[in-house]
Amino acid sequence: MNLNLQGKTLGIIEEALCGFTGHWYEWIRSVKIINESAGVRVRVAGNRAMDPEAARILGAAPVLSRNIWNEIRPTDGALSRYLKVVTHNYQYYQTCKRLLDEWGNTDCIMAPVVRIHHLIAWLVLTRRYGGCRFKRLVMQINIPEGRHIKGKLQPQYKRSSFLIRRVIQAYKPFVDKGLVSFGSDSDQTAKDYAAFTGVPFIEFPTPRISPPTVHLASRSPEAPVVFCCLGPSRHEKGADLFLDAIQAYLQLPEKPSARFVLQWTDDFVNSAGKIVTPNQWLLQHPDVKILRGSLTSEEYDRQLLASDCLVLPYRWNSYFCRISGLAIEAATAGLPVIYTEDTWLERAMQRFGTGLAFPDGDVPKLLAALETMAKHIDQFQAAAQSRVPVAKDVNSPANFLKCLWGIDAS
Repeated sequence: MNLNLQGKTLGIIEEALCGFTGHWYEWIRSVKIINESAGVRVRVAGNRAMDPEAARILGAAPVLSRNIWNEIRPTDGALSRYLKVVTHNYQYYQTCKRLLDEWGNTDCIMAPVVRIHHLIAWLVLTRRYGGCRFKRLVMQINIPEGRHIKGKLQPQYKRSSFLIRRVIQAYKPFVDKGLVSFGSDSDQTAKDYAAFTGVPFIEFPTPRISPPTVHLASRSPEAPVVFCCLGPSRHEKGADLFLDAIQAYLQLPEKPSARFVLQWTDDFVNSAGKIVTPNQWLLQHPDVKILRGSLTSEEYDRQLLASDCLVLPYRWNSYFCRISGLAIEAATAGLPVIYTEDTWLERAMQRFGTGLAFPDGDVPKLLAALETMAKHIDQFQAAAQSRVPVAKDVNSPANFLKCLWGIDAS
């Protein structure tokens, strides 16, 4: 398929792009590489507090003064929340207007992760500049507005959700003309927003530059099975569940040989209000490796490829809709995954990966999944290998470019 993007220009604007932590840096880096490989000239704008080295690598302009992701507080009252919507949109509008004037005519502008704090600004900018300063505006909304409840088919919405609904509906004429496109990185989130607003949302593939495929021959049959869990250590990601399952596994009287690698970026508070941190027994155990802090892209890929199975014990209430880039990377690298059932993870593995599911928050069932995976790792790895072409096709750079630039699949 000829994408015919040679000479096109793309502008990426993301206020949360501050450094190497979080998914924004790796995500935007991948988008930039994919587009430049197709002949697109890419400009990037990030936060004023952006790490200078990250800015240098991405060629990013550190111009956005606020980061709403650091300003939202659960304790904020209604008046404070609405005031932040107004002030943030105003300041964001002023900065983006200056950027658009400085960049000149741009074929496509992408705002990777927007909220109501950005949508009003982009609506005004689209009415003022759409079709001249930019020919296409692509916005991703990855945070679900509705809350899914187990046993209910439809998400539940708060009364305050009327605002984002009305604002998105105001974009409908621009969406119909092809000037604006909305998307989400999750199939369920895209479906929910489309049903809630009546405005089309598309599911975006994850634009990750995949590491090399794992080769089965690289693993010795006598070697311990390496279970790995990468990414920020948070309650929603089930880091505490994995700690408990590791300890239970290592205390089993009879078990397949295994090693455990866990990235631990920070201690966190669980639902009971207690601080979660690896205990001394785990820290000193020879079969446990705790990776402190963030990893570079190269370190991350090396660790992924040194693993036999990825463990993603994410909690249902956070990941019924939300995606995991790690799951996609595991599938494209030919690694089996242990994941929480009835989440996006399960739907993804059914589409293009393989592994074992366990019930939400169930440590004994997670332990059983670890045992089963360790006993039959060769079969699971062979199955994961067989699905690599499907995983790479679904999440291919070509598919991402097609969504970004609005190119018909036919």
